[in-house]
Amino acid sequence: MKRSTLILSHLAALAAGIAFAVIAVGPNADGNQAPNSPGTTQLDSHLQTQLHPESVAKRATGGSRSEQFREAWRQLRAGDQTVEERLKKQRELLEEWAQVDLAAALDAVMAEAWDDDLKGTNEHPLLGAFQKAFWKDPLGAWKLIQSGRYDPGAQIILREWINSVAYSDPVLVVSMLGEMPRGLLREAVSSALVGAGQKPGSLDQIVEKLTSLPPSQENFQWLMMACNAMPTGGDSNALREKWTAMSSGREKIAAQFAWAASLREADRATMEAQWSALPENARQQALNSLFAQLYPDSPALIPALDLAMEKGEWGVVATLGAGKLDEYEMDPKEKAEWAMKLPERSETQRIFDGAVAGLLRDDPEAAKEWISGMDSDDWRKKRALLQFSRLALDSHHSMENFRWAYGQITDPATKKSAEGMLQVRGRELEWTDPDE
Repeated sequence: MKRSTLILSHLAALAAGIAFAVIAVGPNADGNQAPNSPGTTQLDSHLQTQLHPESVAKRATGGSRSEQFREAWRQLRAGDQTVEERLKKQRELLEEWAQVDLAAALDAVMAEAWDDDLKGTNEHPLLGAFQKAFWKDPLGAWKLIQSGRYDPGAQIILREWINSVAYSDPVLVVSMLGEMPRGLLREAVSSALVGAGQKPGSLDQIVEKLTSLPPSQENFQWLMMACNAMPTGGDSNALREKWTAMSSGREKIAAQFAWAASLREADRATMEAQWSALPENARQQALNSLFAQLYPDSPALIPALDLAMEKGEWGVVATLGAGKLDEYEMDPKEKAEWAMKLPERSETQRIFDGAVAGLLRDDPEAAKEWISGMDSDDWRKKRALLQFSRLALDSHHSMENFRWAYGQITDPATKKSAEGMLQVRGRELEWTDPDE
């Protein structure tokens, strides 16, 4: 999987509310949409003549161009047409009107009663028409939206502003976090980070902006999101020397994450060298940053886990390693074989369960053969049989597979746990007795 795809996927969650149209109709470098871009709508011959700004200006004999647009808006609303036809023409009109008089165009939209068949939707059906106007003058649009003129509905306009401007000026969006409603902050940061992927150099500026925000748990979370979007690569040695020489603070955290990002594709030898060069009191913190930067297909995940276990960093292994391993893209049999090397500790049980789940779930017959080859008193056999029992109910929907695993269990405590699973999970399938 390509690194760019991973960033978009990783943040996806984060940016699920971004409208597809914004991506498809991204602005040019100057903030305006390309004339022949796929998202450019074409007015039908009548509207193109009647509603284009230049045509409106030529027809204006006593009023402004905005007044002419307003009259055209009124006529569209009164026309005999389907909802879909009217909305299409209204969007085309608004796209032109907003660039002539943004306030008047927004006034018209916010005064519009939603059609019954559009109520309950998450997005206003007409606000997407304001993308060009928001790209053209983002600060002017921001001030208008924040003026109180459109309260209590201003937040829905602000969401459209965020999702539009994030692609033309993602740094500006982040600059406005302190003035945004709390409910839009995550969406704003996520959208800006996706937009930054298309604007070279803007991610560094975003990180700088986020490190300057007042200290708070929420602002620290936004900084972590930005750090996780840092590109893979860079000089690991230089980056390590930079962050270890810095005093504490969010600037140091950002530098530390940049170092960790440089190791996403590192092998075990490189990690070992970096670990040895770190001050002893910085090693656990460094591992925390490293695991936070690893993606589901990062080659460095297994080497990082091996290193953490070898160095006795069990807290990092238990809290960060297990969750990452669940998503790790690796052949299920190879992942299960790697799990067989885990030592017997409370911190490794969760990792073992996640590592063998793919094999036990996807290939029950191969899983039975694999489990049968373990020693009867091996702690990993107990865990594998308990996992197989659960998956027999949840994934295989097979009482036969459950009975096989139940019959292999010799440890009384493990057998009791399997019986408990059957009582809870098997009730819906009318399976409650493992011996039936």
